[in-house]
Formats: sequence, structure tokens, C-alpha cells
Amino acid sequence: MLYDQVWGARSVLEASASDYDSMVLTAKDECQKLLAPQIGDKMVILSGVPFGQVGSTNNIRAATFR
Repeated sequence: MLYDQVWGARSVLEASASDYDSMVLTAKDECQKLLAPQIGDKMVILSGVPFGQVGSTNNIRAATFR
């Protein structure tokens, strides 16, 4: 599993995220570029609402690669 192989966090600043769906899609795309995850691997996404506002990190979303 992905979390067994990688310890730590990687941050990506994405200005185009406008809703949860686009945020998760962007995060999955970045993980695929950087880490080569397998189907079924999980990831955790941190974001702020409203999107694009500095200092508003208040959302944690878990996603599974399919």
C-alpha cells in the first residue's frame, strides 16, 4: 500500500480548485505523477474552504485510487 512505502507529506498549491471534486481530481493527478500509486491505495487531502483563501485550511478528505 502507498502509505507503507512513503512517509511524510507532499504539498501542491493548486489555484484552479473551485470545488471538492476538482480538488480531489487534482490531488489524484499529482499523486500519480509523483508516486505511481496502485489501485486501492489511499491518500489524504487537506484544503481550505472557501477555496483560494489563505489561512482557511479546515477540510480533510480521504480518497481511494480506482
